[in-house]
Amino acid sequence: MAKIQPIQKTAITIPGPDARIIVFAIKGTSPLLVHAWSVKSKEQMRGKQQGAVKSRKREIRDPQAEYEASMYRDGDRYLMKSAAFRLAAVSAVRGVDGITMTEMRQHFYCPDEFVEIAGSPVMREDIVRVSNGQPDLRYRAEFFPWACKLPMRYNAGAISPEQVANLLLQAGMWVGVGEGRVEKGGTNGCFEFEAE
Repeated sequence: MAKIQPIQKTAITIPGPDARIIVFAIKGTSPLLVHAWSVKSKEQMRGKQQGAVKSRKREIRDPQAEYEASMYRDGDRYLMKSAAFRLAAVSAVRGVDGITMTEMRQHFYCPDEFVEIAGSPVMREDIVRVSNGQPDLRYRAEFFPWACKLPMRYNAGAISPEQVANLLLQAGMWVGVGEGRVEKGGTNGCFEFEAE
């Protein structure tokens, strides 16, 4: 009868976190079209989900109010959700062999919920298709030119600052941020790094 060999225990080493922050100076190369969820839209969705709203009549549209509600603002500052840039960079991973989008989500993120957008908005009117396929008009804010400072916290033990930068460059060219972005078949939201 063969002698059973004892199981060899292997020591597991777990390195400590090596979190670092790098700030990228972003410059738009195509218009940035923003569309924040308005308070009114959220109230309507909430009411519908809670059964408070059975049906609603078509209201008279106020393009100026819809345009104003499409922006994220803090006083006189215009903002953009920073997660849009991270999601764009993660989406750009589709073109990279050897890593999945799920893995990449664990390696970097934006530490702030919003970034300030440098630029002046103008009202834009677009024809869109709503859920029933009917055309409708949307009034949103468009920024062009636009720029921002984008901080990214990344795991230096898993990804280098150059790799984060390259993913953002890929995202800026092939994915975009905001409404009507390249990833969704539009031409908006493209960006690159500002020259230093």
